[in-house]
Amino acid sequence: MGDDPNLITLRISGHLGPLALAAFPAMVADQQGPDTILTGLLPDRSAFFGILAEVETLGLDLLEMRKRAPPSQSSDDSMLSAVVASAPEVATKLVAPLFDTFDDLAEDEQQELFETFHAWVEADGSLYAAADLLCCHHITVRARLHSIEEHTGRSLTRPRELAELCFAFEVRRRLR
Repeated sequence: MGDDPNLITLRISGHLGPLALAAFPAMVADQQGPDTILTGLLPDRSAFFGILAEVETLGLDLLEMRKRAPPSQSSDDSMLSAVVASAPEVATKLVAPLFDTFDDLAEDEQQELFETFHAWVEADGSLYAAADLLCCHHITVRARLHSIEEHTGRSLTRPRELAELCFAFEVRRRLR
C-alpha cells in the first residue's frame, strides 16, 4: 500500500455499537450477517495503520481486509448510476429473479460469490488480479465464477449475458 488513496474494506466479527463505530469516522459501517463491514477511502498509509491500531485497541476480531483503488468515475459508471438512481424499484425487480437462484446457498457462501464477481470485474476480468484482491488462488476465483454461471444460467463469455450479470450485481451493490 503506497501513499495513494485506497478503498479499504474491513470485515469485523460481531455487530459494532455506536461507541465502537465512533472510533472509525472515516469508515461507513454495514451489517452483513453476524459481521460488521467497514468501508472507507483512506488517503495514505498512516491512515490505514491508524485504522488497524483502532481495531487492535478496541480488541476487535478482524476477519478480513481488502484494498482496492478508489472507484473510477468513468462514463459507464455514471450511466449505470443514473439508470439505477432513476428507477431503483424497477432495477430491483428486474434483478431479483437472478439472485433468487442463489437461495440454496448459505448467506456467507452467497456473499463470497458476490464479492468474487465484483473483484473479477474490478480486475478487468483477470483471474490473477482478482485473486490478489481476494487473497486467494486464481483457481478458486475460476471455481467461484463457474458457480455463478451455474446458478444464474448465464455465461461470462457471452457479452449480453455478462452485461446482464454486471448490471444485476451493480444494482444489488448500490441498492442493498
